[in-house]
Amino acid sequence: MKTKLIFITIAVLALAVVRANVAFADVQKLNMDDALREALSKSPLVAEIERNYAFKEADALEAGRLSNPSLDAEVALPRSWRDERGENEIAVSLTQPIKLSHGPLRNRLATLIEKAGSSAREQEILELTSKVRLSFARIWLLQQREAALGEIAPKTKSLTDFVSSGLSQGAYGKGDAAIFKSEIARTEAELAGLKAEKLQSQFELSKILGRSLDGILLIQPEVPKEVELSTIETRLQDSSLKLFTRARTIVDLARADSDVANRDAFPELRPRIFYARSDAATNYIGFGISVDLPFYSRNSAERIRKSSELSASQAQLTFLQSDDFKRSVTNVARAFNLRRSEVEIYRARVIPNMEEALKAFEEQVRSGQGSVFQLWQTLQSYLETNERYLELWSKTFSDYTELSLLAGEEL
Repeated sequence: MKTKLIFITIAVLALAVVRANVAFADVQKLNMDDALREALSKSPLVAEIERNYAFKEADALEAGRLSNPSLDAEVALPRSWRDERGENEIAVSLTQPIKLSHGPLRNRLATLIEKAGSSAREQEILELTSKVRLSFARIWLLQQREAALGEIAPKTKSLTDFVSSGLSQGAYGKGDAAIFKSEIARTEAELAGLKAEKLQSQFELSKILGRSLDGILLIQPEVPKEVELSTIETRLQDSSLKLFTRARTIVDLARADSDVANRDAFPELRPRIFYARSDAATNYIGFGISVDLPFYSRNSAERIRKSSELSASQAQLTFLQSDDFKRSVTNVARAFNLRRSEVEIYRARVIPNMEEALKAFEEQVRSGQGSVFQLWQTLQSYLETNERYLELWSKTFSDYTELSLLAGEEL
């Protein structure tokens, strides 16, 4: 009976390791929605995203404007003369460089650069919030495991001391004591590993949030809602998802860049107006123009680069609009829904039934009618089932993130 009691106690203690709802002290708490709001308002990464967008705005401003005109002024003084001194002269000229791409072509390019920058900003924000979701879910999972192990460790130690004292009296064998010593060592090792992993994960999330998470208790986030497959399929067919909008913008920008590069194959014009005056009150006004002769270069290198960018962006858009890609996105959405259903089945049916079976076997062993070996096997199944449930719960967040990034928006 004493050996049975050992196994029963192990079962009771081990159950605490995998409980999802562990009691915590009254500490400061943080939920996922607040974490997302903090990330969007305080994160240094958001500042970097805004900086990148500001760079794009600057590029757009630069692309649409003319180059600054140049002003030249000169004075001519007679250096030598034969009969009488010549007259002094002054001259002023104003030159304005003009590319043939200036006007509608460059104005359209400027608009598309800004539009592409805004689209890239949205994508970077989506990637940021996705990282917050994944990190938050991961830390919560580690937090629960650490708390459970921290709660069970002293109980296991007390039971081991009890068995060790019984060993000297011949009540227990050396094998019993060795099992419990092994359990203590394993629990200590797992607890150390969980603490290290949680601290590292907290550091990664802290960098995103721009704040320390030391002493903060994360509240369990809800599993993302089920995705409406009919809505996804409709938006895939009419190409209304943001990934299509972003891809079309990139193609339009690449085409505008290519058009500007082709137009700039013609030399830059530099029209000039000048004014001159001499001491004899003779005034001159004139016009001129300078142009580079395109003997060796017609902007060929830039035209090649922009043409290849256009081809690559068109190929990407063609792939995104293909039926194969749309089916793939639909399958990813369907996989997420199935994963979510799997989690719900584990939560509502599998785990409760395993708990009921474990309690039944425990009661049978207590009454002397059950098999300790069967109880131990049921306990192992219960532990594996709970671990599987937690893994699936965590996987729903990564699946949802993958789907959102694929679609270019949260669904």
